[in-house]
Amino acid sequence: GAGEGTYELLRSSGEDAQKRCQELTHDVRRSASANEELSATLQTLKGTNLRLINEVERQTQEMGALVRQRLLDVEELSRLREDYDKEQATWEQEAKRNEEAERQQCEDRFERAQGRRLAQLDRCSRRARTAAALVRELRRAGEELGAE
Repeated sequence: GAGEGTYELLRSSGEDAQKRCQELTHDVRRSASANEELSATLQTLKGTNLRLINEVERQTQEMGALVRQRLLDVEELSRLREDYDKEQATWEQEAKRNEEAERQQCEDRFERAQGRRLAQLDRCSRRARTAAALVRELRRAGEELGAE
């Protein structure tokens, strides 16, 4: 009777407890499996994150090197431009000196040629005066001969 009801109640209660324990064990195992998956995913993400950080650092260093090289190139270009400007100024000065020297040589040659021509003209003029004087003398002598 009464003992049997208590036994049945205890047995039923024990079965319910055992079923709940099995469900809880199943839930704990599922949670543990999910935790393992999450842990593996987290490890993968950590690895990916570390690779990304390394790649960002590498690219940052590369960009820094490129920027430094660009600055060096700009400085070199500026130096080359200054050198070119100085060289061009030197060429211009040399061209002006050469032009002035050539002009002076031309003036000197012209003055020498002009002096020679003036000397020739002076000689010709003296000869012409001498010839004119001779012509006058010859005319006078001719007139004197004709008068005789």
